Formats: sequence, C-alpha cells, structure tokens
Amino acid sequence: MPDCRKELVLKGSTKVPSQNVVIGENCHIVAKNKKEARWDSILTPAERDRYPNLILLCRNHHKIIDQDPSEWPIEKLHQIKSEHELWVETKFADSSEKISNQIYSDLINLATESLLLSHWDWFSDHAVRFLLSEEFVDGADRFWLKVQKTVWPKEIPELEAAITNLCDRISQYVKIFMDKATLRPGKTNENDGFWVEDKWWKAQWRHDYHCYVDKSTQWQKACTAMLFNIVVALNEYAESVRKHLKPSYLVYQGKFVINDSMGVMSEMRPSIYIPEEYTEIEK
Repeated sequence: MPDCRKELVLKGSTKVPSQNVVIGENCHIVAKNKKEARWDSILTPAERDRYPNLILLCRNHHKIIDQDPSEWPIEKLHQIKSEHELWVETKFADSSEKISNQIYSDLINLATESLLLSHWDWFSDHAVRFLLSEEFVDGADRFWLKVQKTVWPKEIPELEAAITNLCDRISQYVKIFMDKATLRPGKTNENDGFWVEDKWWKAQWRHDYHCYVDKSTQWQKACTAMLFNIVVALNEYAESVRKHLKPSYLVYQGKFVINDSMGVMSEMRPSIYIPEEYTEIEK
C-alpha cells in the first residue's frame, strides 16, 4: 500500500488551521452494505461494526481499495492490519524500554559521580576519621534531589528499591553529620575542604563539659554506624546494577569497604571492614 505520510498542503491558503484536521477514516474490511466492496461474508451486521472488522485508512486509500476489491481482498486487508498493529506494539515497546534504561542510566551515572564511588576507599578513609568531603556533601544533595524528582518506570523494582535505599541512607548520614559539623576550607581556593566535627565547646572551661563529650561520642558512634550501613546499601545497589543493567559496573572496584588506613577503630592498626548486615542506629 502506498505511503500516505506526506505533508498536508492547504492549497490556496497560507493560514494554519485553527483546529485539528482528521484525515483518517474507520473503514470496514467486510462491507456493511450490500452495494459496497467485499460484502460476501458470514459476518452478521453487528459483527461487521466491531473492531476486528475495522481498519483505519486515509480517504484516498479508502477509495482505492474499495474500487479494486480483487487487488485488496478481505484476507489481504486483515494481514495488513495485523502487521501494522504488531509494528506499532514493537515500536512502543522499544521506545518504553529505551526510556526506562535512560532513566536508570542517568541515576546510576549521577550516583557514581556525585557519591565519589570510583574513589570510595579514599572517601571512607577520611569519613571514618569524621572528615566529610565538601564535594561528597554537595553531590549527595544533587543525588537526593534527582531521586525525589524521578518518575520511576517500574520496570526493574529491585534496582529502583536499591537506588532509593542508598539515597535514603546517604541522606540520613549527611543530615546527622552536618548537624554537628563545621567547614574546614581547603588549602587553596581550588581545593574543596572537609566538613569536620565542630568542637567549639572545647575552647573554654565549662562546668557541663562532660555532657558535650557524651554528645560528641554518641554523634561519632551514630556516624560510624550509618557509614557502615551505607556500605551495605552500596554493595546491594552495585549488585543490582550488575544484575539488571550493566554487568561491568565498577567491577574493578569490587566490593565496597570501609578503609581505615590509620586504625581509628583498631588501636592504630590499618584495617578494612566489609559489613554485610545493617546496624540499628542508637537514638
């Protein structure tokens, strides 16, 4: 059948139509009336008006096939309709899959860049000493905002849950950390600084000094526990990405760990921790 997808030209007029113009017609494959083409069939009058017997054509091709029924028999029209419906379904499925993959890919790329995942050992080595990179804090905010605004395709629920879980745990960690932090600028204007615990209360003698020590200790324990939980969430997230979308994702990174090169948690002995379960945070 010739292609009808041509630009509509309104001869004698340069004006743009003020309303949509319908150029398609719902046509009967088996004719509805005796004097029309392709009448001979066992279909009842009611069945001739149902969707299986209808085909959408432009006005020109409606006329062409009705004037030459031998060239356009019932079987051929059904075949054309079926092939076109299959083509439409395939195109929409491909488009939907591409959109879904793009949404997931955008989030994964943002997480990788904003959360410094390619430099996680360096990041965790500082974080375990309560030094939070300014770049990481800004990136965590970007990642959180992106996840909140995302309209999920719901094509890969496991991956969506892993991304959301990671986002929530990163957000909680940053929020708690920043509650008692102050910015220590970098050595030059080009270098990012680090957020560190604000120990202003140490500057002078206080009768309630021990209360601040207790609060500091609790804050450090909470930050450490949340950092360990983030590593569990990161490994679940990376595994889900490799399973559903990209098998090579950060494959050389291997498992995410807590790198404690100065032995902050092990009496000055360099250590590596690989938490596998979430820890309940003391409130």
